[in-house]
Amino acid sequence: MSDRDKGQTRVTSAIRERSKVTRKKDAPAPTEPLKLELDNYIPGILVWLTNRLVSGASQTYRKRFGIGTSDWRVLSYLGVYGIGTAAQICALIDMNKAAASRSASLLERSGYVKSEPRIGRRLELRLTPKGRDLYEQILGVALARERVLLEGISEDERVTFIRLVHHMLANLPKANKVG
Repeated sequence: MSDRDKGQTRVTSAIRERSKVTRKKDAPAPTEPLKLELDNYIPGILVWLTNRLVSGASQTYRKRFGIGTSDWRVLSYLGVYGIGTAAQICALIDMNKAAASRSASLLERSGYVKSEPRIGRRLELRLTPKGRDLYEQILGVALARERVLLEGISEDERVTFIRLVHHMLANLPKANKVG
């Protein structure tokens, strides 16, 4: 052990001894300074994953189909549920109402979506046959991307991951109150 290391060890030992003397019996032990480990920080990992997935999907969908990921989100909602209002779409997929309205307008102008007036200013949206065809084409690509993303992950791991993500989603309201 070098003289420097021996000196550091003495200083560390002295600090430990001093903290034993000055600390009250029930007081918590001193802790290490907070440290962010980005490779293990779940919110950061989820953001990196989703940002990269959305970026790749956006490039693919724009290039192949002429629509972006926001448009795909609206289209996919209608593909799954058949009909919906902008408010319903926003509530389920957590989308900004202005972005949903822009996407719905673009999809309607392109002939993929048809809107019908309902009570008040609400419009009910549904896919046209052309929209259903586009939905099925993009769905094939989306599912192929998911298969590649999950390569090397077992079915049990996939099910566990989905369960854990749903658990985190349930914890979000509490997490958003922290601070």
